Amino acid sequence: STLQINAKADRTAPIKNLGSTYGANKRRHVEALKRAGLYDGYLAMAVAIGMQETSTFNPADYDYTKKGDSTNYSAFNLNKDMMVRAGIQPTDAMNTWNGVDAAAAAIKKMVTQYGVNGFLNYLRGGYTAWKDGVSYDAAGYRNAIASIVRYIDNDRSLLT
Repeated sequence: STLQINAKADRTAPIKNLGSTYGANKRRHVEALKRAGLYDGYLAMAVAIGMQETSTFNPADYDYTKKGDSTNYSAFNLNKDMMVRAGIQPTDAMNTWNGVDAAAAAIKKMVTQYGVNGFLNYLRGGYTAWKDGVSYDAAGYRNAIASIVRYIDNDRSLLT
């Protein structure tokens, strides 16, 4: 489902109408994440990352401006360096619907290998943030993801 909020002009901005495509795309990713073995808090965290990193949940909606080791893949903006160091070979297929299972499996492997904080630090600020936990506002990113996870925990329909 899409988040519906009645915005008050003095307190919040209106939520963009994302239409039915957003929900359908999110459901496809959730199913891939489940097939990869992500459940409960890990599933909520992965969905929160997708909600933070893309406005469409389409795998082709990734940050394509990064190059070299910083090259991103999938709607989750998984970077090349973090995948290669985890023994994952990133491919352009991860930016297509045919690659959502590979992206989900990569998330599962990296969360297991790097731990939650390490994974989020790496995702936010690359190798530097993975090593020091603070560069590129890694703490702010972890807090943003945790805030979205709290919303998901309070309303599991946000997974779909």
